[in-house]
Amino acid sequence: MQIEQRRIVLSAQFDAIETLNYQPRYDEAVQRAQKFLSQIP
Repeated sequence: MQIEQRRIVLSAQFDAIETLNYQPRYDEAVQRAQKFLSQIP
C-alpha cells in the first residue's frame, strides 16, 4: 500500500504541520485510511 511505502515522507509532512495542532496524527490517519480502504470491495 502506498501509505506504508511512503511512511517516511508522509510522517515528516505530518510532523511539519503538527506545530499547528493538526489532528489526527500520522499513525491515526494511517489506521483510518487502512480501515476505510479495507472496506472497499
